[in-house]
Amino acid sequence: MLYTTQEKENVLRLLQSGQNASIELGIEIAKSLEIDICEFIADTEILYEWMMTGVGYQAWEISLVNQFKITYSTHILGLSSLYISEIPVQIRHMNQLTELYLSDNYIKDLPMELEVLTNLKTLDLAKNQLNGLPKHLFKLITLENLNLEGNKLQEVSSEIAKLQYMKTLNLQNNQLRSLPEEIKQLTQLIVLHLSGNPLKIEDIAQIRVWLPKCNIIFFK
Repeated sequence: MLYTTQEKENVLRLLQSGQNASIELGIEIAKSLEIDICEFIADTEILYEWMMTGVGYQAWEISLVNQFKITYSTHILGLSSLYISEIPVQIRHMNQLTELYLSDNYIKDLPMELEVLTNLKTLDLAKNQLNGLPKHLFKLITLENLNLEGNKLQEVSSEIAKLQYMKTLNLQNNQLRSLPEEIKQLTQLIVLHLSGNPLKIEDIAQIRVWLPKCNIIFFK
């Protein structure tokens, strides 16, 4: 069945809404128009924002992630709560991304392809399975907001100092026993979340000395 431009725009609007009910309605309309949802989205090159956050585990979502080829023009991408264990390598084609949301998945490693995201300002990797942070993460020098809450991090590399524009850094609920002194080079850091780590009070006191203008949030 052929569908009109207006019908296409209506489906896109629903799928991009971020609201479960609207997304489900968009899927139903797509089905009624005999639109292959994966092919439809993957071939769309006008999406500024694409969010699949919180929709839950459905076959079409995983199929879309696996076929992923959206789009040079996408700036905001949400793939949270999709049960994925890897970041799609096709992300290397999305160098216009400024916000990437990947929370509440099973991601253990960050692919090299991330380093091409030279415009990225917000990266949310909360509640994954990260044991460490690779060097190529610290090539994302435009980052302003980095959320690593609820992973399995035992240390933070001294290369964190390369992220000079960082304003908000969330490291709470990991396994950190210390932070590198180089973190004091993050002079634009406004908020640092450290609660839920086995840090000592004297460690926190030292970090406050290193970052006197930063709001350091720490509760045992």
